[in-house]
Amino acid sequence: RVVGQHPARTPVYLGDDTTDEDAFAVLQDLDREVVTVRVGQEDTCADYRLSGPEEVVTYLRRYVPS
Repeated sequence: RVVGQHPARTPVYLGDDTTDEDAFAVLQDLDREVVTVRVGQEDTCADYRLSGPEEVVTYLRRYVPS
């Protein structure tokens, strides 16, 4: 629902848990661009992977406007 409220922005979903895989799959099936990011080394269907919290902070500082 939130994804549809902001059509001019690209949503990003970061997750580090097995249950996040369900969210990654659902989001990838939407009829719009959504970036999915797995945090950690486990197998994933996410678009991208970050190794841990330090990389998450670096990613957020680089790509999220302050």
